[in-house]
Amino acid sequence: MTNNEKWNDFYKQIVTINNQLVAIITPHSRGVLLTQKKSCIKLKIGRQREIMAPLSSSRPTPVYDCKQNELYSVALIGWKSFELNQAAFEAFNTRYTVAFGTTMKAAVVSAKQLPDEFQRSDEHKTLRINLKNKANDVLIKWQQLESFINNGFPEEELESKKQAAGHAYYRDAANDDWESVDSLLTDASAFVAGYAAELTTGGMPALFAPDFATLKTEFEVLYSDFTNAEQQAPEQTDAKIAANNLVYKNLLSMFEDGQKIFRNSAAAKQRFVFSHVLELIGGGAASDSAGYDVEDYFIPPGGSVIVGDTPAADEKVYARVVLGDSSGVVICTTDGTTGPCLTGYNLALAITFKGVFGDLGLDMSKPQVQVTNPGTTEVLFRGGKKF
Repeated sequence: MTNNEKWNDFYKQIVTINNQLVAIITPHSRGVLLTQKKSCIKLKIGRQREIMAPLSSSRPTPVYDCKQNELYSVALIGWKSFELNQAAFEAFNTRYTVAFGTTMKAAVVSAKQLPDEFQRSDEHKTLRINLKNKANDVLIKWQQLESFINNGFPEEELESKKQAAGHAYYRDAANDDWESVDSLLTDASAFVAGYAAELTTGGMPALFAPDFATLKTEFEVLYSDFTNAEQQAPEQTDAKIAANNLVYKNLLSMFEDGQKIFRNSAAAKQRFVFSHVLELIGGGAASDSAGYDVEDYFIPPGGSVIVGDTPAADEKVYARVVLGDSSGVVICTTDGTTGPCLTGYNLALAITFKGVFGDLGLDMSKPQVQVTNPGTTEVLFRGGKKF
């Protein structure tokens, strides 16, 4: 079999792996990476580690049948119920210590703090905007370089000199092809270094070369950050799902034991039923928090908590009292010197407010929103603003 026949056979093998990124080693230990961009297949050849396996593996999928913010709320409520009944749990199973409950709550908070899809999307969009702006700077700088070429070389050499300076990459670079921008910079930098005298004759200022080198470095840094963010996004998604799955698994395990411990008390038992707690927070109903950036606040009897800055009057907000007594909560605005909310918007237990902030009828001149628990039992308040 000839080398060409071997290569054709090799190529047929790699293009049949569902267009996934693969790494395969040729007889000469040169790695072949297969990627797909739009409708064209690119083969990038470079020296790689000698491996021969698809660079893909099974990715985690959610085992919880609810939104992830609802999972966190149910889990925090569940572990709060555990705390209130910790002695009964430890009598049932000695692993249920106070420290155990603290660790489980910390795991919920840790999972919640991992970047979610909205945070990752925002980061990616910001990087792309910065990269595009920098690429525009590159194109403008290259146009300036073209002017020096036009004035520094004989007319019969202009076309070849512009090609040597990277002109072949310009059109794709102008269409947000970042690899073409990078190639344009590489060729143009080499050209500036190799033809400094001719370009100076053509009008190139003394600072053009160092400025162009700085621009090249700035683009490369942004491009690296952008590609890293793209590569890290699925990894961060997997890490978030894996952490959420563990939160759910640990919570259900404790809930199952809670149902056994309180099997003779229907009221106590339902505190350890996932679907019941989910219903309490409005999950899966018209009162759910879908589309809102919601936080959970446990407020002790007579206590108050600042939940954020005062939104604009037309900004949409969400508020719900999940646990507590019939007193509900009082929502007010504050400048930090007024103490608990004595007057304001009274939100009753298990009632959800979803609407514009101005409908609460609060003093818009004060900078912060405060929630006060006037009752005699701890309250769980959920509140936040529209994404």
